Amino acid sequence: MTITTKERDGNIIILLPNKFDFSVQSDFRHSYEDQKDGKNRHYILDFSAVKYMDSSALGMMLLLHDFVSDNARTNLKTKIKIQYCDKSIKSILEVANFHNFFDIS
Repeated sequence: MTITTKERDGNIIILLPNKFDFSVQSDFRHSYEDQKDGKNRHYILDFSAVKYMDSSALGMMLLLHDFVSDNARTNLKTKIKIQYCDKSIKSILEVANFHNFFDIS
C-alpha cells in the first residue's frame, strides 16, 4: 500500500500504509512537500492502518516536523496531528518523546 493524501477543511490528511518504513520514504516526503503553496495548513497523519513502523518512520516524521518549522518561520501557524494510533504504535511514539513535537490522539 502506498501513501494517500487528501485535503479536508484546509487540512492535509496523510493516510499511512500498514507498514510505515523506509520503503515509503519518497511517497511520504512528496505527500507534504507537494502541498507547499503558502497557505496555512495543518497536517494530520492518519495511523489507522499502521501495524508496523520502524526507526526510519520516526526519522521521516521528524523531517516533516522540520518542514513545518520552516513554514512557521514564514509566519504560517502550521500544526501536525497524529491520529488513530493503535496501542503499540502510540507506545513507540511516547517512548521516542514524540508528544513533545506532535499532537498525538
